[in-house]
Amino acid sequence: MLAPCSAPLWPRPEVLARELESAGPGPLILMSRGGALRALARLRDALPGVSVHYAVKACSEEFLLAALAEAGCGFELASAGELPALARIPVLPERLLCGNPVRALAQTAALHAAGVRLFAVDSVEEVARTAQAAPGARVLLRVAVPGSTPNTRAWWPMGDTFGAQQDDVPAIATAAQAQGVEVAGVCFHVGSHCVDPQAWVRGVAAAAEAIAVLQAAGHPARVLSLGGGFPAEIESRCGPASSIEAIGATLAPALATLPREVELLAEPGRYLVASAGLLLTRVTAVRTHRSQRWLQ
Repeated sequence: MLAPCSAPLWPRPEVLARELESAGPGPLILMSRGGALRALARLRDALPGVSVHYAVKACSEEFLLAALAEAGCGFELASAGELPALARIPVLPERLLCGNPVRALAQTAALHAAGVRLFAVDSVEEVARTAQAAPGARVLLRVAVPGSTPNTRAWWPMGDTFGAQQDDVPAIATAAQAQGVEVAGVCFHVGSHCVDPQAWVRGVAAAAEAIAVLQAAGHPARVLSLGGGFPAEIESRCGPASSIEAIGATLAPALATLPREVELLAEPGRYLVASAGLLLTRVTAVRTHRSQRWLQ
């Protein structure tokens, strides 16, 4: 059961007591609208001028999506399976995008039918599939972040999984022109829960290089998505997370080198909600087991 909780986290004892009294027998997750909106405000302050598109997969509860939409967020969808969560949320189609660069034709078609007109791609093949399943849609060319390796300081590095290499960009630009697909810009992803601010700097440098190639080939390429991966401020196996303020300060000089007409996006998920939620579980039994006290 997922229950909206408007109290600041951590919830006061009386708030917990009230929520537990009305909850069912299973575990309870409390989500704080205020916590998510405070995280959103911090991100906007740290990355001024960046349009925020919340990654729905991080938490798709309607009350949370509604609060973010009211605060002016757009939404990033990884699959058509996330569309029902947005069914009753007032959001304009132009505030939707799909950041997943590899999709089945049926997935792309379903997203397109729901109004999504901006899709990530990272290969010639995905350009062709997008042109077939989403006629008239625009694409963001996803580029690999240099230096992304299995040892990258992220929970899930993506350097070997997604993202075109710079040598691939001209061929993808040519294929898009041949298919009548407009490349609206570039995107990248530093990896899930990345704690290295320099990863975004490397991503912007790679994106700027790709934008120049795309514009020379006749594509508008005026959009740059910084992707997701912004870490929740918790300890992890990757080490302590950098604050969003530290990431913004590190990234600012790189963003200042971009042409003025470049529109900046970001696709945070975990960053907005991981620290705005609390999992409550019930203790079934207290027992001594192997000379230790166990709560189960």
